[in-house]
Amino acid sequence: MDQEVLFNRKKRSIRWPGIAGARVRAGTIGERDRTGMGDALVMDLRKGFFAVSDSSTRNPSASRNLLSKFSAALDSRRVLDPGKTLSTEVFGRIRARLIEESEEVLRTIPYTESCTFTGVLVVKTPAGTRGILWHMGDSLLVQVNVKTAEGKRLTTNNFWMAGRSKQFFQVNDLEFPPEAVVILATDGISDLKRAGGSNTDGFLVEQAVCLPVEEIPDRIADAIDGQGVQTDDIAVISICPARLFSLEKRIVLGGTRQDDEALCTGERSPGFDGEYVPLRMCAFQERC
Repeated sequence: MDQEVLFNRKKRSIRWPGIAGARVRAGTIGERDRTGMGDALVMDLRKGFFAVSDSSTRNPSASRNLLSKFSAALDSRRVLDPGKTLSTEVFGRIRARLIEESEEVLRTIPYTESCTFTGVLVVKTPAGTRGILWHMGDSLLVQVNVKTAEGKRLTTNNFWMAGRSKQFFQVNDLEFPPEAVVILATDGISDLKRAGGSNTDGFLVEQAVCLPVEEIPDRIADAIDGQGVQTDDIAVISICPARLFSLEKRIVLGGTRQDDEALCTGERSPGFDGEYVPLRMCAFQERC
């Protein structure tokens, strides 16, 4: 039986026990209730694609639009399935085409919808679990080996933005050992510099080693909120790439305008009491 994906609507948090977790959380800087939330994430469990994006409060839905377009571009690639093994030859061919198509997506983003992007596609091959990383802006991806407690940031902060650049700052091949945990986050993660005296990457490594993968995003948000200071929006995803398999679910959280924010934070529904309930029971709203 497939492991249930759980949703906490009050926290806007996803837990897929043993496999992945995600959370979006509106910050307290400025009047967020009147501007929406520009941070967003996508978990395309059908294709093994995960990404975060951060857009300005002037156009908070730009991040959601980009993530949705990028994920939709994978729909025609039936060979993509995180639970199936692709031959080296097939992976090589599809990799080249996906990189071309990703830049085609970028060219459709208008200047008025500028936003960051950090995303990873997970693929199984005979040589092990592999990935393709796309990155631009100041979001990040950190890979942690939970067996050795070693972590490394695989992205470089830059000023490139979707809507202003027609190429990604980074497109890299990745290798994921069986013990790997991957964490993607928008720049709200920098608020961790004030948490516990640890630097941001060091804190992420500690959480990846000590916690079940699905609990990492909540722990990050709680650590930031516990400081009692003004905070930025944040979107976080944590994944165990080697454990992924395909589910017919594509989850998009965040990137919401004012009217959608009001619905996300004020509507009563299963999961809004703060409990984690099966996603299938939640009448899940993609606008949240």
